[in-house]
Amino acid sequence: MNQLKYTLYFIPECSKCRGSLNLLEKFDENLLKKINYVENPPNEEELKKISSIIDGGFTSLLREDSLKNLQKENTEINLNRVLKLILNDPKSNLQRPIFINWEKNLAVVARPVEKINDLL
Repeated sequence: MNQLKYTLYFIPECSKCRGSLNLLEKFDENLLKKINYVENPPNEEELKKISSIIDGGFTSLLREDSLKNLQKENTEINLNRVLKLILNDPKSNLQRPIFINWEKNLAVVARPVEKINDLL
Protein backbone atom coordinates (compact mmCIF):
# COMPACT_ATOMS: atom_id res chain seq x y z
CA MET A 1 0.00 0.00 0.00
CA ASN A 2 1.28 3.47 -0.90
CA GLN A 3 1.82 6.11 1.74
CA LEU A 4 -0.11 9.39 1.62
CA LYS A 5 1.86 11.82 -0.55
CA TYR A 6 -0.44 14.81 -1.02
CA THR A 7 -3.12 16.84 0.74
CA LEU A 8 -5.51 19.37 -0.77
CA TYR A 9 -7.44 21.79 1.44
CA PHE A 10 -10.46 23.06 -0.48
CA ILE A 11 -14.07 24.17 -0.33
CA PRO A 12 -16.51 22.94 -3.00
CA GLU A 13 -17.97 26.34 -3.94
CA CYS A 14 -14.57 27.82 -4.89
CA SER A 15 -13.80 27.68 -8.63
CA LYS A 16 -10.02 27.40 -8.04
CA CYS A 17 -10.66 24.52 -5.64
CA ARG A 18 -12.82 22.73 -8.20
CA GLY A 19 -10.08 23.26 -10.77
CA SER A 20 -7.56 21.76 -8.36
CA LEU A 21 -9.79 18.77 -7.73
CA ASN A 22 -10.13 18.23 -11.49
CA LEU A 23 -6.36 18.43 -11.96
CA LEU A 24 -5.82 15.89 -9.19
CA GLU A 25 -8.63 13.47 -10.07
CA LYS A 26 -6.10 10.87 -11.28
CA PHE A 27 -4.80 10.36 -7.73
CA ASP A 28 -6.55 7.82 -5.54
CA GLU A 29 -7.28 8.33 -1.86
CA ASN A 30 -4.17 6.35 -0.86
CA LEU A 31 -2.00 9.12 -2.35
CA LEU A 32 -4.17 12.24 -2.02
CA LYS A 33 -6.19 13.33 0.98
CA LYS A 34 -8.89 15.85 0.03
CA ILE A 35 -10.03 17.96 2.97
CA ASN A 36 -13.07 20.23 2.80
CA TYR A 37 -11.79 22.65 5.42
CA VAL A 38 -15.20 24.10 6.23
CA GLU A 39 -16.35 20.65 7.37
CA ASN A 40 -12.93 19.63 8.76
CA PRO A 41 -10.89 22.74 9.52
CA PRO A 42 -7.19 22.33 10.21
CA ASN A 43 -6.21 22.62 13.86
CA GLU A 44 -3.46 24.88 15.18
CA GLU A 45 -0.79 22.19 14.92
CA GLU A 46 -1.67 21.45 11.29
CA LEU A 47 -1.68 25.15 10.43
CA LYS A 48 1.73 25.63 12.04
CA LYS A 49 3.13 22.75 9.98
CA ILE A 50 1.65 24.15 6.76
CA SER A 51 2.88 27.66 7.58
CA SER A 52 6.43 26.36 7.92
CA ILE A 53 6.48 24.82 4.43
CA ILE A 54 4.19 27.04 2.36
CA ASP A 55 5.59 29.10 -0.48
CA GLY A 56 5.43 32.76 0.53
CA GLY A 57 5.53 32.22 4.28
CA PHE A 58 2.78 32.18 6.89
CA THR A 59 0.99 35.30 5.62
CA SER A 60 0.20 33.44 2.39
CA LEU A 61 -2.21 31.32 4.45
CA LEU A 62 -4.51 34.34 4.69
CA ARG A 63 -7.01 35.40 2.08
CA GLU A 64 -6.13 38.74 0.53
CA ASP A 65 -8.91 40.72 2.27
CA SER A 66 -8.01 39.22 5.64
CA LEU A 67 -4.37 40.17 5.20
CA LYS A 68 -5.29 43.73 4.13
CA ASN A 69 -7.51 44.13 7.19
CA LEU A 70 -4.71 42.91 9.42
CA GLN A 71 -2.27 45.34 7.80
CA LYS A 72 -4.67 48.25 8.45
CA GLU A 73 -4.42 47.60 12.19
CA ASN A 74 -0.82 48.88 12.15
CA THR A 75 0.36 46.22 14.55
CA GLU A 76 2.87 43.46 14.09
CA ILE A 77 1.68 40.65 11.85
CA ASN A 78 2.96 37.44 13.37
CA LEU A 79 2.16 33.76 13.09
CA ASN A 80 0.00 33.70 16.23
CA ARG A 81 -2.26 36.50 14.93
CA VAL A 82 -2.61 34.80 11.56
CA LEU A 83 -3.42 31.45 13.17
CA LYS A 84 -5.98 33.02 15.50
CA LEU A 85 -7.80 34.62 12.57
CA ILE A 86 -7.87 31.38 10.62
CA LEU A 87 -8.92 29.25 13.58
CA ASN A 88 -11.77 31.65 14.41
CA ASP A 89 -13.19 31.61 10.87
CA PRO A 90 -11.40 29.30 8.42
CA LYS A 91 -13.90 29.79 5.59
CA SER A 92 -13.43 33.57 5.56
CA ASN A 93 -9.74 33.74 6.38
CA LEU A 94 -7.87 30.67 5.09
CA GLN A 95 -6.58 31.04 1.55
CA ARG A 96 -7.62 28.32 -0.84
CA PRO A 97 -6.90 25.89 -2.30
CA ILE A 98 -3.79 24.75 -0.47
CA PHE A 99 -1.87 21.83 -1.96
CA ILE A 100 0.81 19.99 0.02
CA ASN A 101 3.43 17.53 -1.18
CA TRP A 102 4.55 15.68 1.97
CA GLU A 103 7.50 13.96 0.28
CA LYS A 104 8.99 17.30 -0.78
CA ASN A 105 7.77 18.96 2.43
CA LEU A 106 6.36 21.85 0.39
CA ALA A 107 2.98 23.57 0.18
CA VAL A 108 1.52 26.10 -2.22
CA VAL A 109 -1.61 28.18 -2.59
CA ALA A 110 -2.89 26.88 -5.92
CA ARG A 111 -3.65 30.26 -7.50
CA PRO A 112 -3.41 29.65 -10.37
CA VAL A 113 -4.29 25.98 -10.21
CA GLU A 114 -1.26 25.13 -12.34
CA LYS A 115 1.02 25.87 -9.37
CA ILE A 116 0.16 22.34 -8.25
CA ASN A 117 2.21 21.00 -11.17
CA ASP A 118 5.35 22.51 -9.60
CA LEU A 119 4.94 20.19 -6.61
CA LEU A 120 4.04 16.97 -8.42
